[in-house]
Amino acid sequence: MVLHALEGGHGGGGDSGVTVTIRSADAQRLRELTRLREETGLAAEAVKRLELENESLREEKAELRAELFEIKEKFAKQNANYRQLQLWLAGVPAEGAVRKSGRREERLLQAMGEVSKDGSALALSAVSFCEQVQQLLKELPIGKVRQAEIQLQLDGLSKDARRFIALTESGETVAKGIDALRTCRILAVNRELSIVVLSVGSVKGAFAGMIYRVGKDRQIQLRVVSVRPYAAAAEVVKGTIGDLAPGMEAVAGESRESDTSGTVVPVRTSN
Repeated sequence: MVLHALEGGHGGGGDSGVTVTIRSADAQRLRELTRLREETGLAAEAVKRLELENESLREEKAELRAELFEIKEKFAKQNANYRQLQLWLAGVPAEGAVRKSGRREERLLQAMGEVSKDGSALALSAVSFCEQVQQLLKELPIGKVRQAEIQLQLDGLSKDARRFIALTESGETVAKGIDALRTCRILAVNRELSIVVLSVGSVKGAFAGMIYRVGKDRQIQLRVVSVRPYAAAAEVVKGTIGDLAPGMEAVAGESRESDTSGTVVPVRTSN
């Protein structure tokens, strides 16, 4: 676009001309440049904001990694403690040797039996006493609120006593003899340790070396390696431990023990 402007001179009679040229292409480029500068500024602000968010995410990621590492360490310690507990229950220490029950454990078991017996008698006396006091409450001229308070205490004491009696009776009524020894259940299967925990123990007459058969056709053989009062640890001597699961029935079959000459002879459980 070209504009021409003419100015007339006064007095001189001469004419002078001024020409102003405005190019539309330059104006468009200026507007485009201005827009690009604005967009660049906005983009720079967005990049800065994203960098701040990214830095914050890095810090959160580092914190999460630290927490995850701490959780892994705690889990590893708990797993190690659980493994030691399993080994202790199975009677096998970490080095793999079979640990037999000592005299101290036998004395503790005997003492627990005596405490259980005395505690059961005391619990029976407590239940009888609660019943007598409850009968007496009906005859005493006391307020209903006080009577309700005493009744609640008596009910709690009687409930605890009956629970203790039930616990002691469950231990005393454990079946004994060959029938209780012949059959049991698998309580747990530890494939990592190749150990099977059975629901039979020394109170039922179980001993190290006994053979139990498991499975549909009794093809899997287990040999008891350690015995506790109410549980036993066994290893798989025939078959695969992968075919075993908690709850499966195990039946005593043939056991092996050494005679005086050192040879291994089969011994069958009698009916």
